[in-house]
Amino acid sequence: MLLDLEAMSQENTVFRDRLEALLDALDVPPHGEGRSTWLVEAAGIQPVAAGRWFKGTSPRRNNLKSLAAYIVKNYPVNVTREELLDYLSGKYIKFDVGAELAKCGLSSPEQGLVQTVVTRAMQGKDLNPLDEDNLLLWTKVVIRVARFYALKIGKGKAPDESTIHAAAVAFLDLAILDAI
Repeated sequence: MLLDLEAMSQENTVFRDRLEALLDALDVPPHGEGRSTWLVEAAGIQPVAAGRWFKGTSPRRNNLKSLAAYIVKNYPVNVTREELLDYLSGKYIKFDVGAELAKCGLSSPEQGLVQTVVTRAMQGKDLNPLDEDNLLLWTKVVIRVARFYALKIGKGKAPDESTIHAAAVAFLDLAILDAI
């Protein structure tokens, strides 16, 4: 069966929706007819966890690995386990950095500062933010740092550049570990 994971990601940006779209594509029975039971078996999770997944809770990466491995082993799909894992974890989703930064309410100079500091943090780890392979990483970190910055401003005081840099390095480490 042919799965167009990139198209499915663009239509379904929230984990729950991506999961449902994938299960629909695999012809897994609908809710009330065995969908939760199938997920419990496929991912090796408890029934309560399956219910949470369908309500929008993001699962642990190990559970996603189990699910992806189960699908590749038991279904004739045109994708690898790693590609399924990337799809389920949201790596195919393209973020609009400008729109995300605007949601944070930062001014243009503040947005530029955040982007510059994140770029420096990446360069400090020998990562080229202009490399296409690092674009999603850069985007995720910029959005997280912008939210952090906006939160600090909301509490009354804008953080200094060294504090922003420390946050960028911390979020970058988390993003490299695929935790955000």
